[in-house]
Amino acid sequence: MPMVKCSFCDEKAILVRKYEGIRLCEKHFLRSVEKKIRKTIRVNQLLRRGDVVAVGLSGGKDSCLATWFLSTIRKKYNIEIFAITINEGISNYRKEDIKCAKDITKKYGIKHHIFSFKEECGVTLEQIMKTEAIRKEKIGACSVCSVFRRYILNKKARELGANKLVIAHNLDDECQSIFISYVRGDISRALRLGSFSPKTEKSMFVRRIKPLLDIPEKETALFSHLKNFKTFSGECPNAKKSFRWKIRDIILNLEKNYPGTKYSIIKNFEKIRKELLDARKNSTPKICSICGESGSGEICKYCQIMKLIKSD
Repeated sequence: MPMVKCSFCDEKAILVRKYEGIRLCEKHFLRSVEKKIRKTIRVNQLLRRGDVVAVGLSGGKDSCLATWFLSTIRKKYNIEIFAITINEGISNYRKEDIKCAKDITKKYGIKHHIFSFKEECGVTLEQIMKTEAIRKEKIGACSVCSVFRRYILNKKARELGANKLVIAHNLDDECQSIFISYVRGDISRALRLGSFSPKTEKSMFVRRIKPLLDIPEKETALFSHLKNFKTFSGECPNAKKSFRWKIRDIILNLEKNYPGTKYSIIKNFEKIRKELLDARKNSTPKICSICGESGSGEICKYCQIMKLIKSD
């Protein structure tokens, strides 16, 4: 079988991008991914000189890639970087992730902070899911986890002095979030999507940015492998039970049959999001009446779940 050559040189192609109609060798693939990340940062003005940037670092391929990339550009942008890792309290799961997170922050000289559900909220995810009130309300583990992780990440990033919070969502993650927002009619969630969260005066939210937004998951995995990042590739034991997992399969099937579908989802959603943001630009940010953090209602999702737990 003849060797498939790179579209830009005579080297062997390691990846075929059907959505672009090109083949890439290792050198041109790595260069292309870095170029896409730089473009996302530049076009959306995600970083400015003097920013203090917190990175949500799980120890997986996406967050390790984001951490590494930021370490390569911190001098250019004159930014300060530190990483935050959250331990949810899932048996036999997060230990390897945390080890990988420690390795990459040590290697690139980045301050690393580790927090846990147990220390910050007084309860682990496994303990939460065993409470009668949570089971009665049929709240899934992934829904609880995302609320608590988002709450702790934002609070700690702010307390540690960050004005930007990097979320290492790739193209697939963002498409899934968009679909979930559509299905649930969740406008508040939809407004938080995109390469950066909207800037709102007097909000307690640290502005979130997503530099990996234009990189498909398959490519973040390949990039991390070629760069020899020490990452943990195991799936969370709760993932396959989630609604997101089902949405993931639908989108993967669409992309397989219609290459470029993921990029179309992102592009067309941005048009809708812009209209929503324009319509809400003068709205007053809501502050939770219980914890004082920003939220989407009088009582934030975190406090709603905590009330259920305490009622048990």
